[in-house]
Amino acid sequence: MGQQQRRRIAGIFLVSLAALAALGANQWGLVAPLERIAYDQRTQWLRDDTEAPDEVVLLLIDESSLAALDPLVGRWPWPRSVWADLLDFLMLAEPSAVAFDILFTEDEIADQGQGDRDFAQAAGGLGRVVQAAQFLEPRPLDVSSADKSVPLPESFPEKFAVSGVSHVPGPQHHEHGLPLPVLQQSAAGIGIVTAIPDPDGVHRRLRPLHRYSDHAFPGLSLAALLVSDYTSEDISYSDGNLYWQDSQLALDDEGYALINPYAEFDAISLGAVFASLQRIRRGELEDLPVDPEELQGRLVFVGASAVGLHDIKATPLSSRTPGVELHASLAGNLINDETLRPAPQLMNQLVLLGAALAAGLAALLIPALWVRFGIPLLLIAGWSGWVYWQHGSGVVWQWAPVIVAILGAWLTTLVFLAFTEGRDRRKVRRLLAQYVSPAVLQEVVDQRGGVATGEVGSSEEVTLLFSDVRGFTALSEQHSAAHVVELLNIHLEVMSEEIFAYEGTLDKFIGDAIMAFWGAPIRVSDHAERAVRTALAMERRMEEVNERIHAALAMDSPLRIGIGLHTGEVVLGNIGSARKLDYTVIGDNVNVASRMEGLTKPYGCTVLISGETRTAIGEGFICMFVDRLRVKGRQKPLDVYRPLALPEDDEQTRSRALEYSQITQKAYNYYRSRDWQAALETINELPASDPVRCILAERYAQYSKNPPPQDWDGAYTMESK
Repeated sequence: MGQQQRRRIAGIFLVSLAALAALGANQWGLVAPLERIAYDQRTQWLRDDTEAPDEVVLLLIDESSLAALDPLVGRWPWPRSVWADLLDFLMLAEPSAVAFDILFTEDEIADQGQGDRDFAQAAGGLGRVVQAAQFLEPRPLDVSSADKSVPLPESFPEKFAVSGVSHVPGPQHHEHGLPLPVLQQSAAGIGIVTAIPDPDGVHRRLRPLHRYSDHAFPGLSLAALLVSDYTSEDISYSDGNLYWQDSQLALDDEGYALINPYAEFDAISLGAVFASLQRIRRGELEDLPVDPEELQGRLVFVGASAVGLHDIKATPLSSRTPGVELHASLAGNLINDETLRPAPQLMNQLVLLGAALAAGLAALLIPALWVRFGIPLLLIAGWSGWVYWQHGSGVVWQWAPVIVAILGAWLTTLVFLAFTEGRDRRKVRRLLAQYVSPAVLQEVVDQRGGVATGEVGSSEEVTLLFSDVRGFTALSEQHSAAHVVELLNIHLEVMSEEIFAYEGTLDKFIGDAIMAFWGAPIRVSDHAERAVRTALAMERRMEEVNERIHAALAMDSPLRIGIGLHTGEVVLGNIGSARKLDYTVIGDNVNVASRMEGLTKPYGCTVLISGETRTAIGEGFICMFVDRLRVKGRQKPLDVYRPLALPEDDEQTRSRALEYSQITQKAYNYYRSRDWQAALETINELPASDPVRCILAERYAQYSKNPPPQDWDGAYTMESK
């Protein structure tokens, strides 16, 4: 078994281990806090502007209600006669049901309980009133009460338990707080208002059914629906769902149903209701603050929103939600068929494992960078979109565990690669970085051997650069070998920096000469522009090179260089044998680039470029047309240009460069039309020190005495290389 195969097997094992660890973390609840945050954020995005169905209305004990009734009936708690008055008002409205989210568990002392009797009588008269009760679980350390329950009144289960449901998930309650017996007798239903928040204190769930003494009792929302016109009492439970009529409600293993909250309710202050009742009793029926007809046929929930009454809950939408809204929201969900259903736990686990393995194995087995980083990101984006869409459709998937699993497996793989494959690559990089450009290094190392072969590669368009030191042979004769090596190192170091700065491939050093190219192995469309910028940068930095050489070797004569560039098709690849390879380019255009460098000496220019390179860099660069010539050994003429200004140069520099460019082009036009005198006069408009002026003026003068033959094509033939 090879090293690569062993590495892959080890990587697959680690990815699988990371996926199983993520699954275990989810099972142990370690990711639950993050999942709650994500759940709340989705809820805010999806439900922040939703309105509760018109069938549901809230009557709230708010701050204004307390202030309005304080001079009439005193401070809270209000006398029971107030609630009798409320039911008298609601009797005019004929609501579908009235559900109190207020506990009436203690007798009223005043008037020997007459207020309780009046309240019960009013409830009996209205007929569809649901009173609130509370079921409590024993304290964990109270072992004695955990073994037995405080018994319910004998008639209570018979009257208020949900028939047909013998068992629902959730705890068995052992203590209770029931409405007064007189209120039980008149109530159409009893709703359990026990609401337990999640561990972070946020209410996201309610139990629609509560277990007590082997009976199931409805929560307030379900009890209100059971006595209303919106559902029937034919309820059953199986396979984690409550069923009645054509509806169903999913319950989790603890008997909870998810609440799909509403941001807005039709909420009416009880102060306004009592003000309307007083006016009705006085016979003032016009412009009532609350018209009883507004409540006709609706599901009325009565609760508190005043902070001082201590029934404010935290929900995903708000940290200051009246508790009654929890029950009203679940009732609205059931009416509007907007209930939420958790996705099957097994499916969540399978998705978690599959996503983790996909992210980890993609990074492990596919070396392409876009795969290693793209696949995990695509999985995260895809899963996020799916979870969001499904939540809006009523199915709740776990988001955070899957994301944690993807990131865990992905990062595990990257770390593993960094310590194995990365270790080998670092060795190769340290060795090759001294000889090749970063672009070639990236190609050779990251392609896992796909480049390092002895075969000729593909045909690519590149821009080639050749640079040479003028008079190097004479310089070598004048100085010791150690001095020559030192000055060469200074020169080549600075020139290499510029080649790498513009992401060129430094092909080789040939003594004092440099060969580089752009456009391969990293394909770029602006390779000609980068090459020209590099050449001009190398020309500018020669002053720095000479200063360093003078400081190190006390040499007074400065180095001068020539740089030639040409753009064209070449063959790119690793040329050589199995023992020795050279990553380089070959082809006729390489020779042309070398010839361009050779032309810099007779024309006295530091940088010359071919017509093909001039075309490739575009009009933003200002170049002087130098000549059209035919080099020795080639029949096809070459157009030669001298770059003078970059697109970003200042206006003065570009203006002067444009003037020179126009002069040489105009002079060549006269030259081509055999008007030697006009060509000579025009070229002499250049500064006397310009080397191009000197060589062309001499030729124009010579041609005026000895013109070329009539079939002359305008190209000057070079007699030497």
